[in-house]
Amino acid sequence: MFSQEIEMDGDFKMIWDSTTDSFTLHRRSEIGSENLMGLTHGLHIETRPYQMRIVSRVAQMLEGSFRNHDGERDSQVDSICIDSPIGSGKTTMGLLVAHWFQTRLGLSVGWVAARNSQIRQTLMENEKRGFNVELKPIVPGRTNYPSVDLLIIDDVRDATHSLNEMIRQTKPAKLVGITSASFQLDRTKLHFDRVVKDVGIHTLVQDGYLSRFDHYVLPDFDPYTVANAFLSQPDRWGKSVVFFHRLEQCLECQNLLTDTGLNSQIVTANSNRERQFDRFRSGELDVLINRDVLTEGSDCPNVQTVFCRPSSQSGTVQMAGRVLRKSEHIDTKQIVQSKDTRHPFYKTALPERQFSWFNNRWVDATGLTSRRTASDSMLVTREQRRIRWQLQNPRSA
Repeated sequence: MFSQEIEMDGDFKMIWDSTTDSFTLHRRSEIGSENLMGLTHGLHIETRPYQMRIVSRVAQMLEGSFRNHDGERDSQVDSICIDSPIGSGKTTMGLLVAHWFQTRLGLSVGWVAARNSQIRQTLMENEKRGFNVELKPIVPGRTNYPSVDLLIIDDVRDATHSLNEMIRQTKPAKLVGITSASFQLDRTKLHFDRVVKDVGIHTLVQDGYLSRFDHYVLPDFDPYTVANAFLSQPDRWGKSVVFFHRLEQCLECQNLLTDTGLNSQIVTANSNRERQFDRFRSGELDVLINRDVLTEGSDCPNVQTVFCRPSSQSGTVQMAGRVLRKSEHIDTKQIVQSKDTRHPFYKTALPERQFSWFNNRWVDATGLTSRRTASDSMLVTREQRRIRWQLQNPRSA
């Protein structure tokens, strides 16, 4: 391929590509992404544009070649946090950063993950996708850490308490953190010179990188209501994950499901999660019930439905994220919440359809979460108006 560059005033330049007989316009601060794309040859990955943008910025900022929107070169930084949603391919981005610096500069790379199962998953991806980075696995809480040039932390939240000691022992020249919990980043971002963000969950759903979903609203969120909703149409929900606030709620829901012959288990910090997930994937278990253990580090694309307890924006996004990974067997996933939740998930990403539980049946309320859409329609029935009012006034209904 022959390419010719034409300098322009400001933040852009034109590059001629002889293979396509055309000029393309490039922002100066993103020029390094061409080299990055070349480095992906031979890797068995889907090169998503937003991933390339993020990794390019990280590489340039750490190398001191990044230019801001004014075309000025920014100062080199030593630490960066990648803030990207659940399901955006954070492990892939971390491995791309590691591949880039080890291939170009020969840096030794340490990879931090909270559990051995996550380390094993990363090592499998490293080999399967053809990165072949020589990684030094690190689990927080251990007494001795190896010295490395580049330290990559998979999910910064899990390493917050031991991060200072980890940095002191590993003595990295460069530090890259990865998180999907941007709402909990204030405490952890103090360790980083820059935070790099790109797309949000809504864009990833609309662009097809995350699964489409339908949204359901229950009148309450207690063990009886959740179990009754599930048992009324078990085929509708498929493999499901349920979140409650308290362990006794988990136990009550499990008993209600077990009484009807459905197989479920409660996942806790002390349970054998790997065994439980194996049984869940194989079809031995229909439902996994937990408090908050499954809000992170659990990857099962064949989950069809998640029942989210009432929570804040951060908690809701973490719970709902369990169901957004795409599956070739499930076209549209499902998110179930109650009307009392502080953050309905449709405020984060738009669902395909919206349903509300009314008169012991699910009623299609698509569009009624928008005041303007509902009020402008002359065809809204009395039943739909009542559903709309409940959706808009959850604490008064």
